[in-house]
Amino acid sequence: MISIHKSLAIYGMIAHLMPDEPINEDIDPVILEHIRTKRFGSVPGFRIVLRQLEAAMLRCDQCFQGQSSAVEKALKPIADTLKVTRRHRIRGDGGDHTQGAIPDEEVEEEEEEVDMEDKEAEEMDPEDDEEPILPGPTEFLTKPQTIPNVHRASIPAFKLVFPPEAVRMRKFDLRHDNYDTGPTVEDSLMIHRELFHCFDNQPENFKWISVMLRFRDHGYRKLPSSLDQFYLSSPSPFDQMVHFFPTPLPADIAEWKRRISMEPTAEEPLSLDRQAPLPDSCVGGVDMVEWGLREMIDNAGPERGLSSAMAYTTGKTGAGSYIRLNVMKDRVWPKDVNISVDIDSVIWLTSKLKVSAAFNLHTSPYRKEKPPISTANHTYVELLWPRLNEDVAHGRISSGVKQVPLSNLPNTHFATFGRLEGAATVAVVFPRMKHRYPLRNYWETKLPEEVELLWLRDIVYVALHRLESEGIKPYVGFGYEDNKWRHAGAQETTLPLAPEHLEELQTIIDTILQEHTGDPYFDCFLSYFFVLEIRGVKVPTSSDDPRSKDPWDALVKNYPAFDWQYMEDTGNGELLLDIGFGFHPSKEKNVVGFWGTDALRLGFDFGGYNKGTQHSACTIPSIGGIQAEMSKARRQIIHIAWRQAYNLSYEAIRGKLTRERIAFFSAESAYHQKDDYYKNVEGVTNAFIRGMTRSYGVRDEYRCRATARKQIPMLVQKVGSSSSMRCR
Repeated sequence: MISIHKSLAIYGMIAHLMPDEPINEDIDPVILEHIRTKRFGSVPGFRIVLRQLEAAMLRCDQCFQGQSSAVEKALKPIADTLKVTRRHRIRGDGGDHTQGAIPDEEVEEEEEEVDMEDKEAEEMDPEDDEEPILPGPTEFLTKPQTIPNVHRASIPAFKLVFPPEAVRMRKFDLRHDNYDTGPTVEDSLMIHRELFHCFDNQPENFKWISVMLRFRDHGYRKLPSSLDQFYLSSPSPFDQMVHFFPTPLPADIAEWKRRISMEPTAEEPLSLDRQAPLPDSCVGGVDMVEWGLREMIDNAGPERGLSSAMAYTTGKTGAGSYIRLNVMKDRVWPKDVNISVDIDSVIWLTSKLKVSAAFNLHTSPYRKEKPPISTANHTYVELLWPRLNEDVAHGRISSGVKQVPLSNLPNTHFATFGRLEGAATVAVVFPRMKHRYPLRNYWETKLPEEVELLWLRDIVYVALHRLESEGIKPYVGFGYEDNKWRHAGAQETTLPLAPEHLEELQTIIDTILQEHTGDPYFDCFLSYFFVLEIRGVKVPTSSDDPRSKDPWDALVKNYPAFDWQYMEDTGNGELLLDIGFGFHPSKEKNVVGFWGTDALRLGFDFGGYNKGTQHSACTIPSIGGIQAEMSKARRQIIHIAWRQAYNLSYEAIRGKLTRERIAFFSAESAYHQKDDYYKNVEGVTNAFIRGMTRSYGVRDEYRCRATARKQIPMLVQKVGSSSSMRCR
């Protein structure tokens, strides 16, 4: 088995390009070619087989009880397909690791598709969410899996100057996470059918039975490298620098200008410098007028009048001509642009928490409607796929790897540092419970109270009772019911503990779970890990001059509760930083800065980012912002996961009301002209009016490994000396 799973070994980079720490015992050198051809099974292929298995199970007309032969007959063709697929995908020709390599010149796509399966992951390309066609066994060998020079919507992506011949990954260890245990895929499908059977015949018992069966061990297992977002090898400083504020080559920009001037499209209506940047239309002459923003306000007529209503809702003047809005007519160039840099948020994924100050341990169930991690945050966890019955029969572990968004995994709160904005929260994640709700097509990530009480009563509270310090026994030696009664049924209760208690508590929790190995009520909590998040810290870490105030130093100084040196070590987990750069216009005149989406799209494409999501400013498509993840194969080497560029004028209305749509008016409310519609429209209008006395610039933000913080001084110098980074 170890020879097959060498594909998860760690790789050594070229020393003079990628200076790294000395390789420890958990690292083995393996060439990059091995990843392309011998890595674990194709995620899309395994996903299709799973759904075919499920369809075969549900099509079986006979009752699942006592009819295993009928089930096996339906599953056999699909299992055979999976068997052949695995053999060619992993072992190649008899498992010879030297055969089946893919020539570099044939590679033009990403390493493999990411299985998003998350409706909230809107930043990914549309084609990433489509169901791929199951390829034949030999087609897997030609599946492109290396860093490409991907041709995007506008210009080709930057081709790495120092592409790695080898990378480093964490070595696979058969003893890491009980790979020979857990239910098989067929077991899960049988239980899936049992839930449908119970729902049809015993609806009064469905809720209780479904909770016990849904939130259990589904066979997913954690790998030693599951929490790694990137390769452990340090990227080439030059190549990483290019991917911050990527500026296309002059030849590429010239070619794009030529193409856009000859064949303008609806998605790219504006070029960078043309005097008449709008495309030709079938409406012209006296039937069309071109207004700038100021002309629109001056000529539309009085507010709430008929002419202004026609102008803003139908796009026509009072004389009946169509209005063509050209925002570039009103643009001004500030005399000077100030650049600031900050760390906006921190995410740390780890299997072993360590802090430097007291924390608040949650001792009550999570009461909110959604779990702590409920939206796609551009962070992924790689899990080992559940086994098949075929694997069990031959004494094998699973050979499929599934990369899933963190927001797809069941999770709940664990600890808190501080309160409100700038607070740090720790969530505990249970990957073994990963599943879809059987009657609907969404991932269940909010733990039912019955399941969370098992975690609290039988594990957390028991671990508190076993803490060795006698001085704290009177304060922690109570049970969940006692705590609930003492706090009069409070929705949320916490217990302050010292940092040394946290390390001891985790050790005891691991011991309790090992003591109950084989018990399904405890096995589902194994493989757990923690996610620490610190949000909204851009203000205390913001710096106009990184030489006098480094954002990282400010973060360490203002948040002393954390062992930052321990967290930054990749051996203890993955530390991600959102490093943001603000571009603020000079004060001689109040202006509002906007990104030109045409130029912004060029930078995203040149940097190798996915298509992502474009957010227009109001209804004007030519200005706004873009957020997108970097293509998987590239981000693992470059150590940049995600980028977003947006306009700071959004800060005038940004808050819980607009971010979470709490009490915000609905489409129905606007249609029926209800009071809440008028109230919220007036609130937004007044917020912008009050903001007219201030200037707003633009912002560019990158989520990357914490080691990228060392590039901040050079990045500020790069941006400050670049004539292309001008507020528009």
